[in-house]
Amino acid sequence: MYFLIIKSEEGGDVMGFLTVLEVSKKQSYIFKSNRLRENIGASEIIEFVTKELPQKLYNKYNGRHINSGGGSSIFYFENKDDCKNFSKDYSKFVLETFPSLEFFMASLEYDPEKDIIIDKTKEFVNCNIKCNTYSGNHP
Repeated sequence: MYFLIIKSEEGGDVMGFLTVLEVSKKQSYIFKSNRLRENIGASEIIEFVTKELPQKLYNKYNGRHINSGGGSSIFYFENKDDCKNFSKDYSKFVLETFPSLEFFMASLEYDPEKDIIIDKTKEFVNCNIKCNTYSGNHP
């Protein structure tokens, strides 16, 4: 699991944070078995951790769902503490329940009054910051 918070270069008042979570190596996770039942189960796990589980948690931390699809989801949080607590609870559950599932999370300062969401999400892709890596096997 990767987690990072990207700081705004401009400084100033930040209205909130975008958090993206994504399952890595989806195909290899789904097809690590040649049994159809296990493939379907792995696919359902990915759907659970990117849609159902976050939905249960983001309301607890005053979050809002922005978008989901293809093994990833984006959420908005009004403050850093809610963003971090959501990420902590989500990560802990996934690492304990599905230790072989690889995923990453990143959060980015976001001002809904000034920022265009598609441009901000591109910053996740273009980010040159190195992240710490965590997995179920290495706490």
